[in-house]
Amino acid sequence: MGLASFYVPQPERLTPETVRQCYMQGIEAIPWKSQNNFDGDQLTIRRSTTESGNLFVPWTTRNRGKLTLSTTCLRESHEPYHLPIELARGTVGRLRNQVAAWQQLGLNVSDDVAKHVTEATQALCLAATSREDNETSTEASDDAIQHSLDAIELMMRQYSRFSLKRTGKRNIFLAANLGSRPGAQFPNELLGAINTAVVPFAWNEIEGSSNEAAADCFAEQIRWCKKLGLRVCGGPLLNFGKNGLPDWLYLWEDDPEALEGYMLRYIENTVKEYSSKVTLWHAWSGLNDCQAMNLSEELRVRLAVASLETLRTHDSTTPVLVSFNQPFGEYMSRKSLDLAPIQYADTLIRAELGVSGFGLEINLGYWPDGTLPRDPLEISRLVDRWSSLGLPLVLILTLPSSGLAEPSEDRSIIAFGGQKCSFETQAKIAHEIVEVCLAKPAVQGVIWNQLVDNDSAVYPNAGLFTSDVEPKPILEQLRLLREHYVS
Repeated sequence: MGLASFYVPQPERLTPETVRQCYMQGIEAIPWKSQNNFDGDQLTIRRSTTESGNLFVPWTTRNRGKLTLSTTCLRESHEPYHLPIELARGTVGRLRNQVAAWQQLGLNVSDDVAKHVTEATQALCLAATSREDNETSTEASDDAIQHSLDAIELMMRQYSRFSLKRTGKRNIFLAANLGSRPGAQFPNELLGAINTAVVPFAWNEIEGSSNEAAADCFAEQIRWCKKLGLRVCGGPLLNFGKNGLPDWLYLWEDDPEALEGYMLRYIENTVKEYSSKVTLWHAWSGLNDCQAMNLSEELRVRLAVASLETLRTHDSTTPVLVSFNQPFGEYMSRKSLDLAPIQYADTLIRAELGVSGFGLEINLGYWPDGTLPRDPLEISRLVDRWSSLGLPLVLILTLPSSGLAEPSEDRSIIAFGGQKCSFETQAKIAHEIVEVCLAKPAVQGVIWNQLVDNDSAVYPNAGLFTSDVEPKPILEQLRLLREHYVS
């Protein structure tokens, strides 16, 4: 049993919720299952391994709310590490490593970025040499983190715009999930921001209510897209997120053969009906963490393979996407699992099942069903890691513009980008992340996965429109990105 301990000079900065969200991972960037405890001023992380690793903590920062920061790779120590200093060391190190990597590629670093790098390094030196003075060391650590995050924001913006200027406008798709409303109800403002639409074919709605209203709705969406010349992404046909499957299917949770039969029949029927009208199939979503049902990893792999084989049997030409929720793997710190998201993806490639690309479902700020808040550099590094698989990537994104009316211990929204969630922070962060992803050659599409605020009970308040169907500032940001960077 491995034990890592950290001294927290300001204990109020770690709430019980934050303690549960902390995790450690090793050199392969795969989180370990852990038992977290915070007693007095000491955080302890117990793991089944004694390997060195990085600690990840949603840390309250100046001006940006909570962001998930990490330490450097730390070995086990008899003495507790000073958490603010180690988070500052990790953040400064991440910044300096990226600056050095880009300089080796011939990219110039602006004077503003260089100034922040210098100030961050100086602040870290002060923090490390003042650890006996908690007030000074903590203040200096916060300074180092602040300057690093300022530099990261500037640096990622410069990198994105440099790359996009060099490549020119890209022929990729920008899409929005149409949800479950008829095409006649879509606001006109939407069309300037997208060139593709997601028709979800939500199985839980088509067969969950025993009527044809939902099926008719999706058929109308297809007609609406065709009329306006929009490409269509169909699915996910199987949505393994919370509430994503029909309620009656849970009766067969302990009968794998019956479960598989119902799922494959739905895929077969949908693909047969719409194969000539869909530009891209989204076969399944979130099978890696499977929030919908308690399925073994072996059965999940079996369903992943069988669903793709069935789809390809009835449509051998249309590209097929599968997507992974929480691609950083945070959920693995709470479950005993063998396969990380990227390992699932690698398994599918090796099986040669005709997968055309992978979707990264990044629902930023939602706990525990989404991705902990990250800065643009971390999103960039995630895309680079998945790019090594050699298949196109699609970013499937949501982030909230307001908090929950009634947060609880097992469901909350983490405010980031500012002191609270707002329309403005949603628009700003979305612009930063989408711009970075558009600059990545491996990224062939971006899907905003919620059209209207009340479309999702699991990831609420993330729409392009309010619940009254009024456009939010994020819609204009996506429109500008399309105008400038997408052909």
